[in-house]
Amino acid sequence: MSKIQAHFCSLFIAPCSMSMTAFNLKKLNSQSNLGETLSQRREELGLSLISCARDINISVKYLECLETGNYKKLPGDVYTRNFLKSYAKRLDLDVDEVVSQYIGEQSDLVQATSCYQIKTTKLQKIWQKFLEWLNPTIVRRLAIISIVLIVLGYLGFKAMAFVETPMLAIESPIDNLQTEQASVIVKGTTEPETNITINEQIINVDDKGTFSKDVALQDGINSIKIVASKGDPNKITTVYRTVVKNGPVLDNSNLNSAPANVNNINK
Repeated sequence: MSKIQAHFCSLFIAPCSMSMTAFNLKKLNSQSNLGETLSQRREELGLSLISCARDINISVKYLECLETGNYKKLPGDVYTRNFLKSYAKRLDLDVDEVVSQYIGEQSDLVQATSCYQIKTTKLQKIWQKFLEWLNPTIVRRLAIISIVLIVLGYLGFKAMAFVETPMLAIESPIDNLQTEQASVIVKGTTEPETNITINEQIINVDDKGTFSKDVALQDGINSIKIVASKGDPNKITTVYRTVVKNGPVLDNSNLNSAPANVNNINK
């Protein structure tokens, strides 16, 4: 080859060769993490993990760790960098950029871990101070205050129930009942712990607030007075029922002995 031909080759062939090499090295995508970049590039080249592992003599499980970013399962930082260099060459990626991105991601991970440890340490200190403040004396005081509040709340609830006018509903008999029976059953419902009297006689009330009493009747007009109270004489509920035994049909002019059907009468 003449000197002119050699000079010609040095001017054109060498630069072309360098440009082809530069063209084949794919730049990394800065928006993806390193593992995603490796996986995407391998798929672009139509390569499988098994074939890549065979070509660069690295275990498939290690390549999977590189693509998933699971560096903890790799032998160590030195081995990881060597694996990345070999894998980057196989995928026609810039080796220096691959290693640089790996170092950057590891640095971010260390920084995030450090921040987490600092926050955890602060929380531990706050919790320790709280435990130091929460001594047996404080615990006893809080327990006493809680008990007092519970008792006051219960007493307030009972007091409200005590001063309210109790509910009283009479199921039987109906008002102005005509009957030939010698007695009539007075049956009704009230609130639990309510005192019931029928014609001044105390009647038992069950846990559900129901009561029943067989009241004897006299011939003519019978006035039955049912009173519900909870201890306060100014907060009572009174209901009257008029029952006629063997007598004429009643009208309002005949009811002079008691009001016919009066609910919630406060004495």
